[in-house]
Amino acid sequence: IVPESVMSLDFFNWLYNFN
Repeated sequence: IVPESVMSLDFFNWLYNFN
């Protein structure tokens, strides 16, 4: 189980890498 905060950081990191 991953905390929401970590998932959010991973999501934003993915968006940053997408650009």
